[in-house]
Amino acid sequence: MRTKSLWAVLAGATLAACGGGGTGPRAADLYRDLPADYVMLDVNHYLTDDGVRRGILNADTAFVYVDSATVDLRKVHLLLYGTDGKDAADLVSRTGKLNQRTSAMVARGAVVLVAKNTGDRIETEELHYDPNMHKVWSTVRTVRIQNGNRVTADGFTADDQMRNVEMTRPRGQVQGLKVTF
Repeated sequence: MRTKSLWAVLAGATLAACGGGGTGPRAADLYRDLPADYVMLDVNHYLTDDGVRRGILNADTAFVYVDSATVDLRKVHLLLYGTDGKDAADLVSRTGKLNQRTSAMVARGAVVLVAKNTGDRIETEELHYDPNMHKVWSTVRTVRIQNGNRVTADGFTADDQMRNVEMTRPRGQVQGLKVTF
């Protein structure tokens, strides 16, 4: 008797969870509320320039739109390679947008970019990367940490190797050279 009661309770719970035996919403109905046509999890995308791998983009989630070349990304990690094939820069951000046609990307939310060749660290809320122009930039408040010195600026522009970095209206103090601006 106990076994029959247990099976009856389990069957009732299953039917209740399924919406009463087929009268409730189907799984496909739940997808109408998604913000995109396709959702991909644990994404790896290779950025190339004339067939040469320039970087690897990893994201926790990607929202793909059929009528657009834009992909919205969540929990972004981008590793850029130098012309010599070695790691050039490492980027993390909360979100991003990738243009599938050009491989250009915008990273947003707690963006941190570390240049592997110099150890420079860039922190900003929005950062643009265009592999075809070989350029990285930001037009919002940016902090650059280099050799222990911290400089705040209204933005920056750099090549994708992070060798030539130009800060826009920099503010801060450089300790080693005793330069204040």
